[in-house]
Amino acid sequence: VAPEQQLVVEITGTLTNVGTTVNSANVRILDAQGMDVTCNYDLSQRLGELKVLPRPLTLSSDSAEKVYDDNVLSNNNYEVIGEYDIVDGHIVVCESSTSIIDVDEVENALVLSIKNAEGEDKTSNYSLFYERGTLKVTPRPVTISTLSGEWVYDNQEHYTDAPAISGICPNQHISAETSSIIDAGTVENMVTIKSIRTANGRDVLANYELIYENIGTLTVTKRPITIVNENSPANLVYHGTERMFTNYKIT
Repeated sequence: VAPEQQLVVEITGTLTNVGTTVNSANVRILDAQGMDVTCNYDLSQRLGELKVLPRPLTLSSDSAEKVYDDNVLSNNNYEVIGEYDIVDGHIVVCESSTSIIDVDEVENALVLSIKNAEGEDKTSNYSLFYERGTLKVTPRPVTISTLSGEWVYDNQEHYTDAPAISGICPNQHISAETSSIIDAGTVENMVTIKSIRTANGRDVLANYELIYENIGTLTVTKRPITIVNENSPANLVYHGTERMFTNYKIT
């Protein structure tokens, strides 16, 4: 600039959110009396660039585990880990979460967003990385035991009273097929669980671990029969043919 004149530069370029913009500036030249004499100059500017990069943020979701109980398992807890934390005045909001009911193991994949104090979404200013926990539901143990029974053969089907089954979730109903016996012999008094259904009819048998304890036996013993020949005539006169006396009774 000319002697006794000064260059005044006011930087006007600003950038808050992720992106790129020109680092603009207002340039004036003032004389010794403070008068603007910029019009006497042919100014050219080489403007720089302002660039805001996404803030890397690592979020770790918690894990949870339980035995199947016909209730939803979820865990919305998380932790910010790594070098960077969220910007002051911002909060992490859980928009949706993963949940399971049946026996399974899945990632606890939370959908998280970042908002400012006014509720404006600022997620685009972050690069989100996840270290996900797991949600795990394990089989529910069910204990099954049966009675023993013994009968003398009578050509009837025999079975014991209903088996003792413990561990089923409330408001669920079990369908089972028990053993029976007709002929002489001994069999194990086993129970075949056909289904376990919820109140709305959904079969959840796969969520149970069936444990058979104290399984009884069913026995049918042979029925005793005594066969008695009726008294035959004391004397049979020979007449050259085979003689047979077939009268008998069963006692």
